[in-house]
Order: sequence, then C-alpha cells, then structure tokens
Amino acid sequence: MELYINSSDYVNFDIIGGNASGTPLAVLVRPGSLDIHLAVTYAITQPVDGERWQAYIPFSQTTVQGTFTVVWTATVGSETVSQSNLVEVISPYSTPDDASSRFGWTYSDPTLLNYKPYNQVKAAEKISRYIIDLVTKKTFGSTFKTLDAYGQQTDSLVLGEPIISFSKLWENSALVLDIANPDLKWIGNVEITETGTALRLVFPGYDIAESETKYVGSETGAFRQGYRYTVEGQFGFPDIPERVYESSLLLIYDYLCKDSTWREKYLNDIELRDWKYTFEPQAYRGTGNLLADQMLSEYFSPNMAVI
Repeated sequence: MELYINSSDYVNFDIIGGNASGTPLAVLVRPGSLDIHLAVTYAITQPVDGERWQAYIPFSQTTVQGTFTVVWTATVGSETVSQSNLVEVISPYSTPDDASSRFGWTYSDPTLLNYKPYNQVKAAEKISRYIIDLVTKKTFGSTFKTLDAYGQQTDSLVLGEPIISFSKLWENSALVLDIANPDLKWIGNVEITETGTALRLVFPGYDIAESETKYVGSETGAFRQGYRYTVEGQFGFPDIPERVYESSLLLIYDYLCKDSTWREKYLNDIELRDWKYTFEPQAYRGTGNLLADQMLSEYFSPNMAVI
C-alpha cells in the first residue's frame, strides 16, 4: 500500500468467514522506533462473508518517506488471527490535484465531459513515477536510511547517490561521528560536497577539490583505503525537480488519453476509414513522450531502458 508523504489514510483488515471477538489490535511497527498502537474502527463498507476493520494512519506517521508495517491481531472464535500490511510512504512526482488543475479535470461530477475518477488519476501518477524511475534509474523522493561506501584513501567518500543531510558515521562498524553528540570527536570535520553525492573530510589549511586524489596530511587524514563507512542520513532530493514534475504531468495525460491504448499493444500503425496513426520507434523507448524525454535527459543513464 502506498501513502503520499504528509497525508493520512486507513489500512483495512478483512476477516473472512468469521467475526472478531472485540476490537482487533493494530500496531504500527517501524525499525528503530517505538511501536505505536493505532485507532481501530469498524468499516462502513463490509465484505459479504465476513467483516472489515480500519486502522487510521495519522499525518504524524507520514512526514518522512520510508516504509513501516501495520500488524493486526484479532481473536476469531478460539483462534488468534494475525495479518501484516506493508505501507510505503512516497513523494509523488505530481499529485492528482496538480493534474486536475493543469488539464481542467473534475473529480466531482461523472456527467461532465472533463470528469476523471480520482483513483484513476492517482494510478496514472504511480505508473508515470515508475516509468520515470525506470528510464532514469533514479528515484526523486527522499528517505532516511543507512548507506555503505568504501574509502579510496582520499578526503572524499563517494556515496553513489544524492544525500541531503547526515547524522551518524561508522568506520568498520565503529561509530566515529554523531551529530547529536558533540563530545564524540573524530579526526576532522565532515561536510557534504558541492555535488551532493559525497562526504568530505575538512581540515584547517586544506582545500582539496572533490576531483583531486592527493592525500590529506597522513593516512588518518583520509577515508582509509578499503574501509567500510556506513552513513546514516536523509538521501535523495529535498524537492521534486521541476523537470521531473512537468514530465510526470505529461505522462499522466498520456496514460489517460486514447492513443496510449495503441502504444501499450506495441502497434506501429493503426488505420481506420478516415485516419491513420503511425508511431515512430522512439515512442517505445524512454518514457514514450518526446517532451518528457528531453526534460529528463540530464537524468538518463547512458543505456536508456526500453519499456
């Protein structure tokens, strides 16, 4: 199940062929955090041959991107029944409200020509996000996690993906830096480089460019060769890049328009009585949209995926 960042929603628990004795228990479990008991209510819409309960996920649990699990426990007859729901909190590249504002769609009146079902547009955003991630081989949200990188005997530790901020650093499993603990001193100060994809050791009197490979003073003044460094922090992009946002809207529109139906069947030519469509080969590469491909070109990997 996906939830947009800074949103709230319900997670369902269906009991088929029986009824719970009392209200089921729902606990939000996130690694490294205390378990949280969620408010549970009886759902308005019920399955035909059982019952449905809902657990409310509050805004406070979706402020950062990442995953957590809702663990259900209920007593049905003489048995204990359990279920786990994996929930992923994501940053949409554009929202259904963005799409409705851009294209003049309405979600409220099915009799209008510009009506689009909200869930259909939300599904189109998800697909557009998957396509963008696939062709760029990147994700453009942000998540708090740990990442391993290996020292190259220079003052820079290349991480391989963008980093927004960091809180802890381990050298071969030994904690050497903790932003929350200023009493823990390491060999020098650590900062994020200008490119945002590496950490750099900083010493007074030294100003070594990220691309240089010379040592900083002695062996202990560098990220040591072959040592494993574990970085805890917020990785990704602080905001969705504007070109990714615009590309997402284009792909949402493409997915919901009629000609996308033909492309999804791998048809090159469609000819009816009064008109004919011919798709260029590029329509089956990249995102399938020329403008989106051009806007995303700076993020493309050298070998662009075929979708």
